[in-house]
Amino acid sequence: MTVDATFPKLASGLRLAVMAAFLSASPLAIASEQDALPPEVQFDVLKLEIAEASRRERHKDVLAMAERMRKTRQPLPADILFLEGKAFYGLGALTMSRQALAGYLKDAGRSGKDYDEALRLFVRVKTEIDDRVRATRETYRLRTDFEAVRAAWQREREQAALWKKLAVVFGGPEDDSAAAIARTDEGGIVLAGALHVRKTQDDKTINATLPWITAFDGNGKRIWHRPLGAASDPGSLRSATILPGKGFLFGGAQKNFQIAALTDRQGNLVANGEGDPWIMAFAPSTGEGGIARLLNNGDIITIGTQEIGKSEGSGKATARLPIAVRLSPKGKVVGRFVLARAGGARWYDVTDALVLDGGDVVIAGESRAIDGDAASAEGYLIRFKTTGEEIWSRRFLPSRNGGAAITALTGNGGSIYAVGRDGAELSYMKYDGAGQLLWKRSRAAPATPASFTRLCPVTDLPARLKASYSKTKTKIPGGDPLSNLAEVRAFACRTGKGFAAATAIVPREGGFLVLGIIGRDGDPATRITATAIDAEGKMIWDMRHGDGPINVATGGLPTGDGGFVISGITNNWGRDVLLFKLTAKGELTTFSAIGPPATPTKAKKASVSPVANPATPAKEATPRTSDSEEPPETDKTDATPATPAAEKTENKPAAPSPPKPASSGEASYDLLDLLDGLFSGSPTPERKDERP
Repeated sequence: MTVDATFPKLASGLRLAVMAAFLSASPLAIASEQDALPPEVQFDVLKLEIAEASRRERHKDVLAMAERMRKTRQPLPADILFLEGKAFYGLGALTMSRQALAGYLKDAGRSGKDYDEALRLFVRVKTEIDDRVRATRETYRLRTDFEAVRAAWQREREQAALWKKLAVVFGGPEDDSAAAIARTDEGGIVLAGALHVRKTQDDKTINATLPWITAFDGNGKRIWHRPLGAASDPGSLRSATILPGKGFLFGGAQKNFQIAALTDRQGNLVANGEGDPWIMAFAPSTGEGGIARLLNNGDIITIGTQEIGKSEGSGKATARLPIAVRLSPKGKVVGRFVLARAGGARWYDVTDALVLDGGDVVIAGESRAIDGDAASAEGYLIRFKTTGEEIWSRRFLPSRNGGAAITALTGNGGSIYAVGRDGAELSYMKYDGAGQLLWKRSRAAPATPASFTRLCPVTDLPARLKASYSKTKTKIPGGDPLSNLAEVRAFACRTGKGFAAATAIVPREGGFLVLGIIGRDGDPATRITATAIDAEGKMIWDMRHGDGPINVATGGLPTGDGGFVISGITNNWGRDVLLFKLTAKGELTTFSAIGPPATPTKAKKASVSPVANPATPAKEATPRTSDSEEPPETDKTDATPATPAAEKTENKPAAPSPPKPASSGEASYDLLDLLDGLFSGSPTPERKDERP
C-alpha cells in the first residue's frame, strides 16, 4: 500500500493551503534544471535533498520538496511523512504535523527506522495541541466569566445610583443614628436615636451625643427635630412608641442611666403630674438596654440591664442581668425586678421587648460568660409577668462557631417570632406562647459565584482577554470591553467569608419582613437585606440595598400601600441617619408618600403586639432557664419577690436619680440653633456631598 493511499488527508485542500503559504517563501518554488530530468531521477535527487534539508532544519524546503516528490507520481516512502511531520512541527503547524506523523506511524509501523523518534514527537505534538485547545477554552471561559461579572458589577452600580437618588440620608459631620421608628397620629413617622454635636458658640464648646427625635409628615418631609434635653445631657434613644392622641413613649440612655420618657406630639417632655418633666432613670447604663413599652393597663415597663454582686475590693461585678421596672403613667415606680437570676454568672444584653395581649412581657437578647465575647454568646428569651414572676426562659444556642443572639421580636396569633444571628447566618424562629420552638430558618450570605472565583486569581487576565476579544466580533455594550477591567476585577475579588445577621422584623400581610445585614470579609460594603417570609418562614422574595461601607436597617413599619418605610444607619462622611421606602415587592421607591398605617391604631392597644396570652400550666410557674420540659432546681434565697402593682414602694431600693432635665435657664434654644445649622435649615433631608 502506498503512503498516498494511507494518508489522503495530506493531499487535502487544508494541506495545499498551508503548503502554498510555506512555498511562497521557499527557493525551491523556482523551477530548476532538475525539472528536465526523468521523474524517477528527479525523485531520487529530491530524496537526498529532503534528508539534507531536514538535517539543517530548513522546514519550508522540506515541505516544498515533499510536494515536488508527489508530483513525480513515484511511490512516496513513509520516511518522507516523518520528515514532513518534523517540518510542520518546526513551523508551528501542529495539526498538520500530527496528521503527517500519524500517517508515518500507520504506514511504517514499529519496523520504521524513525519509529521511536516519530512516536515521541507525535505524543509531544498531541500534548501541545491539547494544551492549546485547553488554553483556548479557558480564555473563552474567562471572557464569559468577565462578561458575567461585568454585568453584575453594572447592576450594582445602577442599584447604587438608585440608592443615592431615593434613600434619605441626613445628619451632622459626626456619627448619628436612628435606632427606632414609630407612627404619628397624623400618618407620618418619628425616628428616635442619637445625634453627635461638636460645635463652638459664644466661646462655649459643645461635644456630645444627644438623644434625638425627628418627625416626618406623610409625604416624607421632616417637620421638626429636637434633642431630648440639653447639651449637658448626653445619651441616645433605643425605642419609640406612639401614645395616640397624646405623644410618644421613648426608652434609651442619658447621662449614664437607662431612661424612659414621655413627650407630647412635638417631642417635648410632658409634665409628670408634679410639675417636673416626665423622665425616669431606672438603672445605670451598662450594656444593651433602655427599652420602654406600654402595658395594657396604661402602666409602663422599662427593660435594661444591671451589674450585680460587685466586690468592694476589685469593683468587678459577678453578673449583669436584665432588670425590669414597672412605672405608673406618672412615672412612679410600682415594681422593680431582676430577671434571669437562675441563669448563672453571665452577662446579659437586652435587645427587644414584646408585650403580649394577656399582659405578660417577653424580652430577648444575648448572654455570654463573664469573660466571653460575642463569638461565644447565646440568644435567649424570657417571658415574665408584670409582677416580676418569670414564666419560662429559653436559650438559643449557636449551631456553629460565631455565637448566637436574638435581635428583635414580634407576635401574631398566639406565637412569638424572633430574628437574630446564628454564627454567620441570619436566623428567624417561631415559638409558641409556652416557649416551645416550632421552627427555625437560617440564611447564610450568598456564596461567591464560580465566575467570580475563576476570574480573580488569573495573573495574565488582561492579556488573555485582549487576545480573546481581538479574535471575535463580540463586543460588550458600552464601548471598550476592557475599559473597566480594574474595577470589575476588584468587584470579582470580594471573595472573603460571608456573614449575615437579622436586625429587625416587621409585620406584613400573610407574614413578616425580616431586615438584616449581609456582607463578606474584604468587601467594602455591607448591604441591607430585606426578606419577605410567610407565617411558616418560607421566603417570598429577598432584596438587597445600600451603598458604601456601612448600611444597617434598625427598624421598619408597614405602609398602607403594602410597602414599608425603613430606618437605619449608613455611612456618608461619618455615620448618618438613613430612611428609605420599599414597595410590596421590596424594591426601592420614591420616599414621597409614606401612606396611611397598614392597620388603624386603637388607643388602648397602641403599642401592644397581637399575641395571645395562653393559659400557663401549673408546673410553668417556676422559672425555666433551659429548653428542658421540667423546671430546674432554683435557689429561692436569690429570688426577688414579685411586687404587686398596688404595693407601696417605700421599702424598695430607691431608683437612681433621673438626669437633670433642661431648665429654662439652660441655653437649650442655642443648641437647637446649632442643630438647625447642621441640617442647613432645610426641612427636607438632603444627602451630603459624596466623597471625591
